[in-house]
Amino acid sequence: MKTDQAGRIDLGELKEIDLFQVRYTSNDKAYQTFIPVADAHNMPDVLQGKAGQKLVVAYTGHEAEPLRSEMSLLEVRDGAFTADWFKALSIRDGFVEIDDLPAGDYSLRLKYANKDIPIHLAGGKAEAGYVSSQARRLELGEDKPVQIAR
Repeated sequence: MKTDQAGRIDLGELKEIDLFQVRYTSNDKAYQTFIPVADAHNMPDVLQGKAGQKLVVAYTGHEAEPLRSEMSLLEVRDGAFTADWFKALSIRDGFVEIDDLPAGDYSLRLKYANKDIPIHLAGGKAEAGYVSSQARRLELGEDKPVQIAR
């Protein structure tokens, strides 16, 4: 490849490219390695909240609505998956939204990010940063995490 009049080369979208090297001269010792910038995000290790509360997680994919090939949401009881809650997922403004789940335990699988996030929800009253029911007391997480949508 050669540069244009401005000294640039348009490489286009670099899907599935981890790094590339550029040689500046015919001398093999004069080169530079580049690592393409990828979307970056901090994913929570766990989500906790009040039953029925909307939960959000940063979304760095490119779809307008959830796809089963990208994510799943399963109810967990006694260490086993017992129900599919995919219908509770939506994508909006750079977030995966999880809405209207009953009290219980769930597993959110973000396949595109290779991340599993346990979700714990309790019924009852929310106050002072906690939600409490007869069965459990959970510390509430952030209501509105920071996300750059565009």
